[in-house]
Amino acid sequence: MNDINPRSNLTTFWVLWVLTSIVGWAASHSALQILSLNSARDIVPWAVADILDGALIGAIITFGQWLILLNIFPGFSRRFLATALLYPVGLLIGLVVFSFWGLAQLARVGGTFLIISPSNTLLVAGVIISVGQWFLLRSFVTPNLQSAALWVLGTVAGLGLGGFYGGGHFALLDPTTLFPDIRDIMGGAFTGFVSGGVTGTVLIILLKQNRESRLMSKSEAIW
Repeated sequence: MNDINPRSNLTTFWVLWVLTSIVGWAASHSALQILSLNSARDIVPWAVADILDGALIGAIITFGQWLILLNIFPGFSRRFLATALLYPVGLLIGLVVFSFWGLAQLARVGGTFLIISPSNTLLVAGVIISVGQWFLLRSFVTPNLQSAALWVLGTVAGLGLGGFYGGGHFALLDPTTLFPDIRDIMGGAFTGFVSGGVTGTVLIILLKQNRESRLMSKSEAIW
């Protein structure tokens, strides 16, 4: 386990972490849209859009998070930047999984179209993103199953809730009273606030646990 920079302010860390998430998700154009599909052919344009959208979101958030973590952990690995690829991959897999599963159910009941909430795809994306990030974060926290589970569940819950309220609910706002672009930015920013707030809080908890564990180890070594 690596030592945290003693001059680090965890409150400042949390605020910057959330702001980075807000900026990243506010740039979203398709990942937070409620989808309506009639057949498997409708998946293709949305898949392309999600890949491009995920690449942009991932680049913004991952670079910002790397700079923040670099301030807390001097020499933090640049390999963390590679986790930006997990955003388009996660969104694509989430879209494909829920689309084909939903279309199969649709064909069985004889429906005409399938509605997919962004919270569904973000749940899958959250699992993929958090697992990939954990392999680079575990050196700076207590690397046990409990910490890993807390990080994964926190990321999944943050993105799931953020997508449900920021994507689904904001998409229902009346476009005649609010420009669609502004509505999308507001929804993305809210998603970023929720997901960044949850993951930032979880990471602070893990960092504090790591700090307390190291202090106890030093105390036992003295005795």
